Amino acid sequence: MTDAQEQELIDVGLKRIRHLRMGLWVIVIVFVPLVYLLVSMNVPEAVVMAIGVAWVCFGVIIELMLGFFRCPACNKYFHVRGMRGNVLVSKIFTKKCMNCGIQLKQHGFRH
Repeated sequence: MTDAQEQELIDVGLKRIRHLRMGLWVIVIVFVPLVYLLVSMNVPEAVVMAIGVAWVCFGVIIELMLGFFRCPACNKYFHVRGMRGNVLVSKIFTKKCMNCGIQLKQHGFRH
């Protein structure tokens, strides 16, 4: 594989991480207004609860996807650094790989 192809794969992987993170922020930020809107529309409480639980589950799924996403450069977990005793050290909103240090937004980043 050439360096250009390798860099393109890295850029695609980093872009996917950015999209997952943006999706997680949207889920977190929209939750309260969504529940408020449903309650103000007199939606039955059971439906509001079901939608709220589904919304939170969707957020947990995205967070798990982020947590287990592998760095496109070093192929280790992007948000997790090794083991310290029996506890994994994880930073879900880190801006660089916890192992190789590649930045989430590189200088050659294109929209």
